[in-house]
Amino acid sequence: MDVAKKIETKLSLKDYFYIVKKRVWTVVLIAMFILVSVSIATFKQKKLYMAKSRILIEYSASNIVSFQDINKFSGYNEYFETQYEIIKSRMVALEVVDRLFPNENLTEDERIARADAIRAKIIVNPVKGTNLVDLAMMGPDPKEVARLVNLVTDVYIEKSLEDKVNSYKTASSWLDDQITSVIVKMKKAEFDLQKYREQKQIISPKIEERQSNVIAELNQVTRELQGLRSRKLELEIALKQIKELRDKGIDIDETTLPEVLQGTGIQAMRGQIYALTQTLYKLKTEFGEKHPEVLKVKAQIDAINKNIQTEIDKVINRINNQYELLKAKEKLYNERKKELNNTAIGLLERSIQYNILNREVEINRNLYDYLLKRAGEINVTGSMRFNNISLVDKATVPKKPISPNVPRNLILGAVVGLIFGLGFAFFLEYLDETIRSLEDVEHYLNLPILGFVPNIHSYMKKRSQRVSPELITYTHPKSTVSECYRAVRTNILFSTEVPPKVIMVTSSTPGEGKTVSAVNIAIAMAQSEKKVLLMDGDLRRSRIHDIFRLENKYGLSTLLTDENIDAFSLIVKSSITNLNILPSGPVPKNPAELLMKERMKSLIKIYKDNFDIIIIDAPPVVPVTDPSIISKYSDVVCLVVRSGVTAKNIVEKNAKRFLDLDVKRLNVLLNDVRKQDSDYYYSEYYYSYYKKEEELHQV
Repeated sequence: MDVAKKIETKLSLKDYFYIVKKRVWTVVLIAMFILVSVSIATFKQKKLYMAKSRILIEYSASNIVSFQDINKFSGYNEYFETQYEIIKSRMVALEVVDRLFPNENLTEDERIARADAIRAKIIVNPVKGTNLVDLAMMGPDPKEVARLVNLVTDVYIEKSLEDKVNSYKTASSWLDDQITSVIVKMKKAEFDLQKYREQKQIISPKIEERQSNVIAELNQVTRELQGLRSRKLELEIALKQIKELRDKGIDIDETTLPEVLQGTGIQAMRGQIYALTQTLYKLKTEFGEKHPEVLKVKAQIDAINKNIQTEIDKVINRINNQYELLKAKEKLYNERKKELNNTAIGLLERSIQYNILNREVEINRNLYDYLLKRAGEINVTGSMRFNNISLVDKATVPKKPISPNVPRNLILGAVVGLIFGLGFAFFLEYLDETIRSLEDVEHYLNLPILGFVPNIHSYMKKRSQRVSPELITYTHPKSTVSECYRAVRTNILFSTEVPPKVIMVTSSTPGEGKTVSAVNIAIAMAQSEKKVLLMDGDLRRSRIHDIFRLENKYGLSTLLTDENIDAFSLIVKSSITNLNILPSGPVPKNPAELLMKERMKSLIKIYKDNFDIIIIDAPPVVPVTDPSIISKYSDVVCLVVRSGVTAKNIVEKNAKRFLDLDVKRLNVLLNDVRKQDSDYYYSEYYYSYYKKEEELHQV
């Protein structure tokens, strides 16, 4: 058997549906109440009509000059937002008040109060994605509200045009003042420029061209000076080498100074000397030293050597001359470069000041031309009386009220009512910690259900005579309550293959109807021709002897105390057929210890052999441990739960206690169920069906 499910604070979706189903009438009543209240309030509400006009607002940046003011950051969106606020401004509203009440001498406070009342009614709705704007107002009089909307629209358009005309006039006056001021500044700037040209003797205003020419010449001189210095350096190196060779006594020729003497013709002369030397050698071999041909060749060789030396001297002299010439040129170029630098710096200084003065003249001239042009444009535009705000649709008298919106209010009332109803249902469920219906038992406890017993007092109110709840199954066998007890009897006997013999009836707390249930179940068992023993196992607060009007001097406690007494000697046969009763007897000092005796076990065995059914009325579970002891001798433990009284957590704990004791069978009987807490239409039908028969029998 599964342990009863614990009640969790976090409910599942299934739990929510169960709560709604359980308290559906609460939800319906609250929803209906709110819906009816909303309906009454809606139909009592004063009707309001809305009139609406439509205007076109085109973006117009009111710039006196064409360029933007450096301190102005507002743009397209800000312009339209400003216009919307102007429509609802006090300026427009005051003009509307003056036109509505032209003949009334209103004080300033009264004018402002009425203007504020009109402002509060103005509704501005831009049409998305366009430059169209709807102006709307609501009121109880459709004609009056249409007239008021049109008046606000006309005043706004006229005020806008008036403001534009005034702004053009102001702009024109401002431009005239600016033009006069610019003329004075322009004349002064021209005078300062002319004076500077005279001081610096600037004939041509094109100083930049002269400055460019000087810079170009300076660059050319610089480049030539660099080339001259490079050649001069080469000559210095050559002269230094010549000096070093002479100081060392080394002959200067093409082998010692190849870079200097290269390409001078000395190489050719050296070739001639070589050829003549070959010839001289042959002649000496053939003719001897004194031969005229030999002497002639020697003279030619000497002449060529002399020419070589002469050529070398010429080259050296030429190098000296070139070096001196380059020094002179370098000096001239340096002087020219310095002169050009001074000229360029002077031109730059004059150019800066000249450009400053000339730029001021040009700025003032351009500003003068621009202001003169704008002044002409503003004068022409102002005379045209152009307005960027125009009327598209006038407001017409509305035919239907906009408020109250009956369908919307009813839908909202139903939705809000449903929400409040659900909320109140969940709130009641949160406050209610008791078991109320069979559905609660199945949902929260997960235990087998023997059945339910309706509220006996409801049945008693329907009867004119007095009804005893404890014996109702006997005294009113055709009643709804009796039928329910017989259903419990059937469930006990036929829910298993082997019918149980010992049935313990208990409850969680006192006052749940366990004794009434035990007596009526015993009566129902006896009516089915079963030999029944009703044993009062509540040794502390017994009631069965009072119900059957028996003495309680001897009973179960007596049998448990004195084992010599016969087990059947204290059993009393009741006036009800097949029903035998064993009272509890005197209250012992130690009931739990008595019940735990082996004598109790032997008595149960004896009675099981001699009776078909044994019903034991046990004490409640919470105060004592007696039910836990008796449950060990029982085939069925019937846990009585009083609807709307017994807390869920208490039943859960007690059920778990029995399950921990490993009882054979644990069932729940739901007692004192009211009609609103459970569906027992069959029982009601049964009652109504047999009512006539019962009444005829009584007659």
